[in-house]
Amino acid sequence: MHYRAGVSFTFVGVISEEGGGSNPPVLAVGEGLRQLGHRVLFVCDQRIASVATDCGLEVIVTSDRAGLREYFGPAHFGGWARRLAEGDDLADVDPFTAWADVAFEETAEAVKVASPALVFGGLLTSALAERLASAREDPWAFVNPAYVFGRAAPHRIDDDFAPGLPRHLFSTWLEPCANRADVVLHATDPEFDPVPNLPSNHHQVGPLTPASSLAPHPHDELADSVALVSISTDMQGEETIVHSAIEALAELGITPVVTAPGRAAQLRGDHPGVRIEEFAPHDVLLPRSRVFITHAGHGSVMNGLVYGVPM
Repeated sequence: MHYRAGVSFTFVGVISEEGGGSNPPVLAVGEGLRQLGHRVLFVCDQRIASVATDCGLEVIVTSDRAGLREYFGPAHFGGWARRLAEGDDLADVDPFTAWADVAFEETAEAVKVASPALVFGGLLTSALAERLASAREDPWAFVNPAYVFGRAAPHRIDDDFAPGLPRHLFSTWLEPCANRADVVLHATDPEFDPVPNLPSNHHQVGPLTPASSLAPHPHDELADSVALVSISTDMQGEETIVHSAIEALAELGITPVVTAPGRAAQLRGDHPGVRIEEFAPHDVLLPRSRVFITHAGHGSVMNGLVYGVPM
């Protein structure tokens, strides 16, 4: 795959509100391609469309019926985990393929008209990227937001995950998809994640963090020195981190800024007067932060390292 310098191509990316931490690296790839002079469109559900448009990217919006949430998310996890614990192999469950089949019906024509040179998706959205690309016989890329996993990794999935739903998620649903991709971009680097003998179509491209295009004025009132407190875009019961951090920072006289996707309104009720956002641009906040209090997801750790903020 070679895209000639000075020639503009069209690329299609896929994101979803349920994509969680896999969305920022996919958006970062889209921004990078646009900065190189290419046209970039994103297939996404309405709930996350503004994230792409805030970055100045074009969108193809699917209906709620075609959103990943209908097929994958916390509402499904408990039942799947129970079935696995009872010895069921979930052979009748493939949420990403089911979602891709439905979303494909709504987006295929628009993507066909766009005539992309390549389609790319994130950890949880690559099934649709593959489906859209395959229909046109286009190449497609799997954007991995974290460390190298699967057959390209020097370690087994079983070494990374205990038995249960997370292992099943990677070994049964995600790894096969990644193995079929024409190119895989890993948002890590050999220093942080050494991988000998990486396949030729796999590339460690370092942290993939989209630059904020949001107006800076919402943050002008902040103190010059703050503490950024951030929990996962996936709801994993991490609210205690926020409660404890806010109490401790108040004793130290440090201003907290909290990002808590999906839980901001609830947490504002518990902590009136504290700035708590669904999303806020980390590239704006981290340079002003004395400390970064985080759930230690891969994307958050990469951001902390990029800006040299103690975590």
